[in-house]
Amino acid sequence: MFLCHLSMESRASTASSPGALPYYVAFSQLLGLMVVAMTGAWLGLYRGGIAWEEALQFNVHPLCMVIGFIFLQGDALLVYRVFRNEAKRTTKVLHGLLHVFAFVIALVGLVAVFDYHRKQGYPDLYSLHSWCGMLVLVLYFVQWLVGFSFFLFPGASFSLRSRYRPQHVFFGATIFLLSVGTALLGLKEALLFKLGKTSKNLNGHSRPGDCRELAVGEETMAQGRMGAGYLDNTAQRCKGKGASRSLKFLEENEQEHLSFCKKGERHLHDKNIRESDCLLEKADQCV
Repeated sequence: MFLCHLSMESRASTASSPGALPYYVAFSQLLGLMVVAMTGAWLGLYRGGIAWEEALQFNVHPLCMVIGFIFLQGDALLVYRVFRNEAKRTTKVLHGLLHVFAFVIALVGLVAVFDYHRKQGYPDLYSLHSWCGMLVLVLYFVQWLVGFSFFLFPGASFSLRSRYRPQHVFFGATIFLLSVGTALLGLKEALLFKLGKTSKNLNGHSRPGDCRELAVGEETMAQGRMGAGYLDNTAQRCKGKGASRSLKFLEENEQEHLSFCKKGERHLHDKNIRESDCLLEKADQCV
């Protein structure tokens, strides 16, 4: 009972969210929706719209990448900050599903740009943006696959999950920042191409919409969504010593549980299980 009481107190203390967190989350969502809306407006007003045909097919690429790798990926990172009191497995599933949706939408954008290049006779992977984009896509898929196998199915032991979790968080935030940087490279590349054409046709005077909308979009993504990634990266739900002791206890007794079962000493096994029930619940909040 004493262990359960300590576990419940520790869990309550770690589950309490900062008072300013809802405002940070709301601000992050507002910035994310602004990026998506501004990208759609830029493509619709100054790029002719979006369609899966002819020159307009290229416009599917930036819109899908912004929705998938900027907005949805950022929301997936914020899941653990928003749903702090929900069941851990429910949060894991939601986190994984958001990443799946982001990846599928990004794949649509990737297919769109490759198909557009094929129809127009343009070479593929000819710029820094292209290579960075492929790197982000591969890293994103590997990160999701390893995270799924460690934390959902088939699932690793508590000791392995506790060791891998900091790396998973670090690489998740890194891939998100790489996604933002790659998107900025793509927008800058589109702006330079457009300025090159307008400088020839309009004596160096480009249409203000292209420059202004892109500049605001870059600033919004760089400052807003990076801030959202920082919030998730600095979130540590298991700072207390109680969580560390719980993980250490489970790790040290994992083999002992198996030994009891093999020897048929059921009563010792049941006693050990009762002592670790509350610690097991506490540790699951960390990994």
